[in-house]
Order: sequence, then structure tokens, then C-alpha cells
Amino acid sequence: MDTCKLHGGPVTESSLQIIETMNEKQLLSEIAYLRATIAPNIRQQRRIKVNGKFKMEKFTLSELRIAIKNAVKPEMELHSDVDDLLKCAFD
Repeated sequence: MDTCKLHGGPVTESSLQIIETMNEKQLLSEIAYLRATIAPNIRQQRRIKVNGKFKMEKFTLSELRIAIKNAVKPEMELHSDVDDLLKCAFD
């Protein structure tokens, strides 16, 4: 958390605009903080297959920013009721 405070964080819904000016190290510290607090499944890498072997590829800066935005303030609320989901899909 102390690392996040150095660059104006940790990011909240009201301070999302500051992530546009952060560098990679600052974004990664925000992700580490979010993983420890509200978003344990936030990712910063993806697994890809190259020449039949798997390797990890880092997200770009814009992908890191999107991951943080979605963890702090999701665009869409999640529905846990299957009946509500089906109703929305067929309306």
C-alpha cells in the first residue's frame, strides 16, 4: 500500500483517471494491491502457445489499465440468478 501511495493510489472509483498517467511499475503495484484486497483473480499475464510450447506473455500497458478499471469499477453488474439472465436474454 505504501508503494501505491507514492504515486497517488491506491486507485478507487473516484480516482480512476490517475491510472492513465502511471508507468508499468506503478500499474503492477496497483495490481498487487488489488489482488491482496478486492480482486484476487486480477491478471497481469496470459498463457500463450508458441511452437507447441506454452509461455507467459505480459499484458500491455493499456490491458493493465483495463484490468484495473474492471476490478475497481466493473462496467456491468454480475447477475447470479440464472432465471434473471435468461429473462434478460430473451426480452
